[in-house]
Amino acid sequence: MRQEFRLEQKLILTPQLLLNLKLLALPILDLETAIEQEILNNPCLEIEEVKAEEGEKEIGKKENDDEFSLEDLIPEENYGLPSKIVEDDLFDIANPAPVSAVDEILTKLRQKIEKKDYPIAEFLCNCLDENGFLEFPPEEIAQNLGVEEEKVEKILEIMKTIEPGGIGAANLKEALICQLRLKGFGEDSIEIRMLRECEELVKNKNYQKIAAKLKTNVFRIKEAFNNLANLEPRPLRRYGSQKPDFVVPDFKVYIEGENIYFELNEDNLPRLKINNYYKEILLNPKNYEKEQVEFVKNKFKSAVMFIRAIEQRKETLRKIMEYIIENQKDFFLVSREIIKPLSIKECGQKLGIHPSNISRAIAGKYLETPFGIFALRSFFSSGMGETSKSTIKAKIKNLIDNEDKNNPLTDDEICEKLKAMGINIKRRTVAKYRQELNIPKASERKNKW
Repeated sequence: MRQEFRLEQKLILTPQLLLNLKLLALPILDLETAIEQEILNNPCLEIEEVKAEEGEKEIGKKENDDEFSLEDLIPEENYGLPSKIVEDDLFDIANPAPVSAVDEILTKLRQKIEKKDYPIAEFLCNCLDENGFLEFPPEEIAQNLGVEEEKVEKILEIMKTIEPGGIGAANLKEALICQLRLKGFGEDSIEIRMLRECEELVKNKNYQKIAAKLKTNVFRIKEAFNNLANLEPRPLRRYGSQKPDFVVPDFKVYIEGENIYFELNEDNLPRLKINNYYKEILLNPKNYEKEQVEFVKNKFKSAVMFIRAIEQRKETLRKIMEYIIENQKDFFLVSREIIKPLSIKECGQKLGIHPSNISRAIAGKYLETPFGIFALRSFFSSGMGETSKSTIKAKIKNLIDNEDKNNPLTDDEICEKLKAMGINIKRRTVAKYRQELNIPKASERKNKW
């Protein structure tokens, strides 16, 4: 019998990691709320009213000859910031779910699972994209979390039963099948068979070929299409608060000549520190009751984790903003139509940050410039080919601004003009972007726009 030793990289599911992921995804207003709530819940935390004077003793330094420092109270388990190895094991989420939606789903999920499975459920909820889909297999999740695959599968299956069904599914087809099952459709139903066996035909609405393949009539296929139309293609859409009518930018950008500067908007964010009274208890535990010391120890650990998570969020956002400015100089200095579609993956490789954390960091974040407020995500790839969505929308707006007001451009004509510029998109995409710009269709613009 041989003994073998293997070195494996696994994601250690620590409270610090979960907190880092959660705070990183928070927009500035939600972060303010989270800080206020944490101050109320943790007596070890307090607001630092003035800047610390030079030479003031830092947290963790011994203030006397006691047998330990405050750092000794933090166990060897990774309560600190995630290491690069941990970061490399995280997942790439194209566009994370809104934090409020994640909280709602997590609350519902906790009602259906055992308390010991809460950390896994929280991690899974934080890995949902904006539609509610999970874009990587359960076995990969289990391997990285260091838990049994069956455990992850069990929690995912429960998540998929949360209304409207399909939250946590790998894709749209799986989500729709989950919803059909919840509505009582069997595996042999025409609806589920259409999705499983006729996916391309369903996309093209080819009733005749679907009916022939499934050995039924066109009337039944049309009935099945009506049933599919009543399903929710984006199962997370009903959760989370709607987008606010106003946004508070996370960054402010200043331009002086050819120089671009930025600062993090921290005007309303309090600076946190550990309460001196509780530090005294921990540094001189023999002077206090055992229960009191244990209570303060736990609160101290939570306070340190929270402060570290805020600093980690700040550092990650700073690096991303520097990367945006370095790679989008033409946008800031020349024209708002010139946006180079940046790759989240390449940004992550350059900064040494996993793409999943880049995605979380830019979701719901904005920057204020002398010429308007822009979403951080608009600087990353979301358009067609080498042209970003923001650039395409700017070109559509420019075409409409300069059109003949007596004979405005139709969406088809705009589509053709974009193709002449090397931008190949469909008419429905032009219509979608036009609507996002709050521009009416051609017939409504004639002599009015």
